[in-house]
Amino acid sequence: MDALFRPKPWRDHLPQGDHSLAWRSSCIRRPGYFSLSISEAEQLAGYKARELSLADIADLIPGLEFTGAHYNSEMRAIILRYSVENHHLYLTQYPIGPTQEYNTIGPNAPVQKVLVRGAEGEYVVGGWKAARPEITSTQPGTQVNLDVVWDPNLPQRILRWQEADFLFEILTSASLGRELNLEKEEIIKIAEAIH
Repeated sequence: MDALFRPKPWRDHLPQGDHSLAWRSSCIRRPGYFSLSISEAEQLAGYKARELSLADIADLIPGLEFTGAHYNSEMRAIILRYSVENHHLYLTQYPIGPTQEYNTIGPNAPVQKVLVRGAEGEYVVGGWKAARPEITSTQPGTQVNLDVVWDPNLPQRILRWQEADFLFEILTSASLGRELNLEKEEIIKIAEAIH
């Protein structure tokens, strides 16, 4: 199996313009980003989305519910958001094409090989977080350059695996990881609740 995560080999900073995070961190927090229903996202994508069986994981994350979908046309990705209180879990899925996207991680992020739904997968703890912004002016409307840094201590969990011609990813928000202290085995159990 080819690696599903691609470490940045030369530093823990992700430069501006690296589009592997383009539909991630800042985007997923925008109001209205998850405004689609599952069927609307499926219609845009042209394939049927796999969903979490919430009943199967109710013991792991009590009260978790579907709170919206997003379609990324560039990757043909359907991203489903599930939430409990202000904590989120994201299930991303997309067909693998000629420009396979790899989730970019820090160079020192330990990638653990795991078995997910009978397929080889990869599990990582940590995530990108905003570094100090570079402010060049205090005038209103000034553009702020934001650099992001890989933080291996961020309690975010990411699990990736491939089934047939589709790539799947489960990402827990740092707050969900911290609140529930979900570990690798629990994240794999969540993946097994996808239908």
